[in-house]
Amino acid sequence: MAVEGKTILQTPERTELTGKEGIPFQEGERNGHVLLERINEYVSGNVVYILPGALETTKDWSTTDVESIVGNWDEFVEAVNHKVVIAKVSIGYDGIIVYIPAGIVKLDGFIGFYINAGNGIFVYSISSDRISLETLVVVPNVINNLNSDNEESALSAAQGKVLNDKIAEISNTASADKDGLMSKEDKKTFDSIRFSEDENSIWFNGKKYGATLFKNLFGLSTGSSNEEIKTALGGNTYNDISQMVDRGILFLNINNKALQHVMIRIENTVSSEGDYLHIRGLSDASDTAYIKIRHYNGIFNITKDVARDNLLFKSNIVNVLDSSSSDLPLSAAMGKELNDKIEAIKSENSALRDEIEALKGSGA
Repeated sequence: MAVEGKTILQTPERTELTGKEGIPFQEGERNGHVLLERINEYVSGNVVYILPGALETTKDWSTTDVESIVGNWDEFVEAVNHKVVIAKVSIGYDGIIVYIPAGIVKLDGFIGFYINAGNGIFVYSISSDRISLETLVVVPNVINNLNSDNEESALSAAQGKVLNDKIAEISNTASADKDGLMSKEDKKTFDSIRFSEDENSIWFNGKKYGATLFKNLFGLSTGSSNEEIKTALGGNTYNDISQMVDRGILFLNINNKALQHVMIRIENTVSSEGDYLHIRGLSDASDTAYIKIRHYNGIFNITKDVARDNLLFKSNIVNVLDSSSSDLPLSAAMGKELNDKIEAIKSENSALRDEIEALKGSGA
């Protein structure tokens, strides 16, 4: 009922809503009112789509009963294109259901979902006839000691420093055959390293090794021209880069004032499809970028924009001691193995010192 002589803002304010409040509106020359609960229904139905069924988080889970999870397929696809999709996810041993906004990737033939729940990221593929949990990424634990045999946990930086300090402690041993930890022959070879007269290269043991710089490589996109790509590649041809990869040349990329190591893999298709450069830039473990450059008849082009990845997968943890990777973490088990080796060397050095002291005491 209208209150004569007062505007709407002069009437009493309701602070606890029931949904039954009527809100006036004007549509053209027509006046009317709408209930707050109808506005809520309109917004929920037209902006947000909630999956009627729950996605499971059990490893290797899949189902062909797609309708019970996503509802009507056509309505679901329409929601993926135009609405915020809320996924119901079953997590925990008690089957707790949580509602989480889903990240969506639309590909040919299926829809990809990625959901961050608990301490993991769950990736699902959804088609009209099957839903599957494709990948479960669990954030690895970081171990801050050198006693663990765990092969799926990362070693803390603090323990890396402990190992480095221990190596420095034993690196000054000397003998008739060794200069430090090197043989005298190896030390002589090492001392022969010198810079060559060519820019960005060095001589080592009679062979020349070098480095080349790319510029803003990861600033390229699918819209980049052949000339822009060639400039970013330092003016090198496909054959130049292929030969440098074969010789073990180190590539560096200057991008956004950050110096990145660039790893390159060559794909020779031996077909009219052309050849490819698979390039991954590594500035640190949390910022990697990947680009695939196609080469055909002297022309470069990029089929997909640069992809970035800042996730650390369990599979990235290195559980061997012969890897040269500078951006992947070492497993705690390998840290323990290094520590055991260091302690063994220290023990041998101590025994050697005792023998030397004994020989001094005997006058030998």
